[in-house]
Amino acid sequence: MNEASVIGLLEATVSFGALLYLAALGEMITEKAGILNLGVEGMMAMGAVTGFVVALHTGNPWVALAGAVAAGAAVALPPGLVPGGLGAAASIKLRTLPGVDRPGIATVMPTKTSNFVLLDAGANVEG
Repeated sequence: MNEASVIGLLEATVSFGALLYLAALGEMITEKAGILNLGVEGMMAMGAVTGFVVALHTGNPWVALAGAVAAGAAVALPPGLVPGGLGAAASIKLRTLPGVDRPGIATVMPTKTSNFVLLDAGANVEG
C-alpha cells in the first residue's frame, strides 16, 4: 500500500464516520432526555438506501429526502410503539404508586444452580 492509498483510506474513514458521529450525537442528546434508542444505525441505513434508490429512479433530491425520512420513520415506528404502548397501557390500567416515576424492569437470569431475578427499579443517583 502506498502513501496515497493510506491517505485516501483515512479520508474515506473520516468522511463516512462523520455520519455515525452525527447519529451518536443525536443518541447522546436523546439519552440525556431519558430515552434509549438502540436502532439509530438501522434507521440511518434504511433511510440512506431508500434515499439513494428513490434519487436514482426519480432524479429529484427532494423526493429522495422524503422517501428517506419515510423509510427511517417506518423502521423506527413498530419498535417504538409496542413497548411505549404497552408501558402506557400498563400505567393507565395498573396505576403507579405515589412517588414512583417509572416502572421497574425484572429479568430472570439463569445460573448453573438456580435462577435469580434481576430488578432494575429505575432509581436515579440525583435523588
